[in-house]
Amino acid sequence: MIKSPVLVIVVLALVGCATDSAYQKTTAEFTGCSADDIQISDVNTSGSNTWKAICRNNAKIFKCSKDGCTEIK
Repeated sequence: MIKSPVLVIVVLALVGCATDSAYQKTTAEFTGCSADDIQISDVNTSGSNTWKAICRNNAKIFKCSKDGCTEIK
């Protein structure tokens, strides 16, 4: 009985990691920051599908969508 809840938690964690990875790769294309150096937050999947990205190596913050990123000052 314990195996089922553990499996669900593991699957949800893997899905979350895969999603961040996709956002990191997309953000890297628009910002010039390495995907490994990007931290993703504030993902909004309803409507415009936007997210916030922080480039760790230069501390720049970006508001992003599938069409591009804009630096937030």
